[in-house]
Amino acid sequence: MQKKKWAFNRSMALELVDLVNQIETNGIDPVLKALEDIENQSGVKRGTWGFYANKFKSLLLDSDYKTIPFSIFASGGNSKLPFVSFSTIPGATCPGAGDCLDFCYSFKAWRYPAAFFRQLQNFYLMNSKKGRDVIADAFKGLKLKKGKSFLNLRLYVDGDFKDINHLTFWMNLLFLRPEIKAYGYSKSWKEFLIYDSLNLTFPKNYKLNLSSGSIHGSNQDIKKRMQALSCVRGEFVAVEIDKQFDAPLGARTKAYNNAVKTSLGDRRAFICPGLCGSCTPNGHACGSDRFKGVTIAIATH
Repeated sequence: MQKKKWAFNRSMALELVDLVNQIETNGIDPVLKALEDIENQSGVKRGTWGFYANKFKSLLLDSDYKTIPFSIFASGGNSKLPFVSFSTIPGATCPGAGDCLDFCYSFKAWRYPAAFFRQLQNFYLMNSKKGRDVIADAFKGLKLKKGKSFLNLRLYVDGDFKDINHLTFWMNLLFLRPEIKAYGYSKSWKEFLIYDSLNLTFPKNYKLNLSSGSIHGSNQDIKKRMQALSCVRGEFVAVEIDKQFDAPLGARTKAYNNAVKTSLGDRRAFICPGLCGSCTPNGHACGSDRFKGVTIAIATH
């Protein structure tokens, strides 16, 4: 009888995330044991879950962080997102997440061990001052492409601002490099309002899209206060459409656009074509002041 192939599933991933999140309290031993279990079940051949678990284990055992096993920033080498980006674990870093957890595409990345362990590495680093210093050094080392006067950075393709400390960390870094044009989508609205209440200033080179699916989405008072923040570009909403009208990224059809508009009702919006680098002739809408106050809409993934 053929042995059933071992598979790393979402519940295992969540258990590992929880163990990493408790390192400050319980130490690294429970995490090391879980990683060794993955190695034993999967093997450590290149490309396996065990191979990448072993790489992450090397970070835990290196108290000086001399070698970071996964790149902290993704270089942005695909047609969907041709920008530098930063990600961490979704869900565990999303204090404002609501029904978006039901359709969050970030969890689909957990099909790939390299993607999951990169997220887990950044999650681990962001959870300590020493780890954040490593991320800060990587941020300061980001280089502009030859002939370019700025660099586009998407903060949190996966995950979100976990708390006010993480939000302050990133805002302070962006002040250091005004040539980096950062943008993102967040449901951590209360964290932004706390930041604002402390009379802290938002850097001009950060544009925030108010992402739908937040637990605060139906609270009109919170939404109005968020819309008044200087960093907010506008709302980015995901709507349900009939699957027969769905279309691939970069090949949106008239039927797709009409279906999104119908779902929006009377609300006017710019329909996201799905390719961040070329959605308009003059740059991407989500990071542009030209789209200040304009709702941008897309069908749920």
